[in-house]
Amino acid sequence: MIIQVDSREQKFDHVTNYFDSQGIKWVKSKCVVGDYVNLENPMVVIDRKKDLQEVAGNVCQQHERFVRELELAKDLGYKMIVLVEEPNIKRLVDVCGWYNWRKKKNPKALSGKQLYKIMSTMTERYGVSWQFTTKQNCGKRILELLGE
Repeated sequence: MIIQVDSREQKFDHVTNYFDSQGIKWVKSKCVVGDYVNLENPMVVIDRKKDLQEVAGNVCQQHERFVRELELAKDLGYKMIVLVEEPNIKRLVDVCGWYNWRKKKNPKALSGKQLYKIMSTMTERYGVSWQFTTKQNCGKRILELLGE
């Protein structure tokens, strides 16, 4: 297995260190969509998010850009997996219980229930799969998902 890591991916040492420890070869270059691709099975792509706060930013402030990426993945026939590093979330429905710390300063900030609804709609419209992991287990989870 050879993994392509998007050249725009930031703070991913914990992932590539795991790849190195497992003898997995990886190359850094621009991906069409997502952040991680198994070059032996390029139809599955993973877009890694460091937490639900980043997801909230993607689906709100960067909504048009994020939707364009999901539409492109769908149009090209890719299976898009968004892997979120969030230790207390195991499945999509658990997002309902997420507390957005921004609500302390702005009561109109996105709630967990609102985020869940947006993510569910994106699954229905674009076929995106939302997966969750811890930062420590992220590299292992990426290999599992790309090996399927």
